[in-house]
Amino acid sequence: MKNKEQIKELLRRYMDGTTGDAGQQALKEVLADDGMEEVVVAALQELAAETGSDAAAVPGEWHGMHKTITSVDKPFLPRTKRLPLFKTWGWAAAAAVLLAVAGYRWLGTEKGTQPVVAVLPVPDTTAISPGAYGAVLTLADGSTVVLDSLGEGTIAAQAGAVVKLAGGQLAYDAAGAGGEAVWNAMTTARGKQFRLVLPDGSRIWLNAASSIRYPTSFTTGDRVVELQGEAYFEIAGNPQQPFRVILDPETEIQVLGTAFNASNYEGGGGITRTTLVEGAVRIRSFSQSQTLKPGQQALTAPGKIQLISGVDTEQVLAWKNGLFNFNGVGIKEVMQELERWYDIDVKYEGAVTAEKFRGGMQRGLQLSEVLESLKYMGVKCRLEGRTLIVSQ
Repeated sequence: MKNKEQIKELLRRYMDGTTGDAGQQALKEVLADDGMEEVVVAALQELAAETGSDAAAVPGEWHGMHKTITSVDKPFLPRTKRLPLFKTWGWAAAAAVLLAVAGYRWLGTEKGTQPVVAVLPVPDTTAISPGAYGAVLTLADGSTVVLDSLGEGTIAAQAGAVVKLAGGQLAYDAAGAGGEAVWNAMTTARGKQFRLVLPDGSRIWLNAASSIRYPTSFTTGDRVVELQGEAYFEIAGNPQQPFRVILDPETEIQVLGTAFNASNYEGGGGITRTTLVEGAVRIRSFSQSQTLKPGQQALTAPGKIQLISGVDTEQVLAWKNGLFNFNGVGIKEVMQELERWYDIDVKYEGAVTAEKFRGGMQRGLQLSEVLESLKYMGVKCRLEGRTLIVSQ
């Protein structure tokens, strides 16, 4: 059992972002132990005093959160420079972040200094469940295969390429392919995601309400795929066969490196978003082109490419990692994610607030749990069938 000074050091390192995996696991065990609450609070009070915060407020904030936040299997850990939490967010936010280490979740707004802690409702037998793995594969002859209803194994052979389903992903073995390749397409409905391994070994994570079209082998020429919706790509290197992603008739991504996220959902005002994680990509749109560096995002609209630097790639990839990350987004962006993941429709009554959110939660929650969190932040909404009415 760790003493107060050891716990205080773990907390300090966590706030500084230097705790490491072993330190974070040790802190998680301490925070999950109800018998250590008094020692943790004492350590937090001392740290609060050192940073000029109100140490007297710590016990009340901590006790209230510890009793009202309900745990989930995997926490959402906000990516932040830890120490400013004490001075900028206040103790409710700092405690919420620490509780996240122990397996809790939190969500708040940028208004004021304290995020609201959500109390989860009693389970609802009519609850709308979160999305899951699932997709429809369209073969070269136009026939379709519902992937989430199949067992593992070989599901098709086309032009010498064998299509296999294993471990929740679709993969192509093009060792026997020859001549002209044929094209397949994978489509996800709202509330579905799927993974794909292309014939060259490139890996793709396809988000909900998306589709990707690709050849069953890359025998000659450039490797080309077509995307509608959102996907994360990890591209296998091959300088002799450049890789290109077609986003629309005038916009494509020329892959010079390995890992990036691309999004061009319908209803997005004709804007495509490409976020580079590793390597380099070149965006071509109409007569313009821009090369991205890691951490940059390109927004394209007709006749324009805008580069944004310092993008939080963890937030962009939250969907792939089973999370909602609502840092700095408005209610309409929140609702767009809920629409796609829970297969619902959203309608608005009255003006839409301009307030921004911060924090996040797991995508494995029931919709009722997410709505309860929003309710505690002042978002008025009601569910009628599969239509969510948002009012202000």
